[in-house]
Amino acid sequence: MNDADIAQFVRMLASEPAEEPLPDASAIWAKAALRRRLDAGERATRAVRYGEIAAASVAIVASVLLFPTGALEAVDPAVVRLCGLGLAVLAAVSAVFVRFLWAER
Repeated sequence: MNDADIAQFVRMLASEPAEEPLPDASAIWAKAALRRRLDAGERATRAVRYGEIAAASVAIVASVLLFPTGALEAVDPAVVRLCGLGLAVLAAVSAVFVRFLWAER
């Protein structure tokens, strides 16, 4: 390798475009502010999400435990079936919401 080769290599490096320019400081600041707001919203709604999960769990457990025990034999069977259907729908909807909430993470 001689001086001409080195000079040609240096000219080739100089002709290549420079690295990507740094993003604008205001864009970085806006993204950081947005992230801070999203994190604050997540912390504020965390208790509500846990409450929804607990409510869904209680509904599922109650629907499973109440029907096989015979505790509802004194009540009209149509009412029991209607309530059971309502609890099953509530459990299914709650399960969908719980799955949606877990998918957010």
